[in-house]
Amino acid sequence: MEQNRWKNFTKREQIMMIGAEFMRAKTWQHKNPSLRSGTLFPNGNKNPSLRSGTLFPNGNKNPSLRSGTLFPNGNKDQDKFHLALERALELIDLTLSDDKWRDNTLALLRLRDEVAKFYVAERTDDISFLYKAL
Repeated sequence: MEQNRWKNFTKREQIMMIGAEFMRAKTWQHKNPSLRSGTLFPNGNKNPSLRSGTLFPNGNKNPSLRSGTLFPNGNKDQDKFHLALERALELIDLTLSDDKWRDNTLALLRLRDEVAKFYVAERTDDISFLYKAL
């Protein structure tokens, strides 16, 4: 989404769109128990390293979500979960750059940090608490 278009939405509409991405992520998280069990990465590694090449299968440095190669088994639910989180992060970034939110940047940065924890599998509990927090 473009910044100019995003700024035309009210604060309420912006929050609702971010919340919609959380609900999409929740849908895919609930369809795939491994997203909540902490077994997202190969060999049960909860903190894979980009430097060691263990984050992606076969040493692929630039996996494609569309081809289903982001995860070792090509799990589409995991891919869709991460795409929803990416969209949420993008919308939060757009919100942070909107002047309407100048007085609430700390809350938005905390929200962004929590979304990022889910994205890198640092958190594996139910993501719906983020939606409830909005």
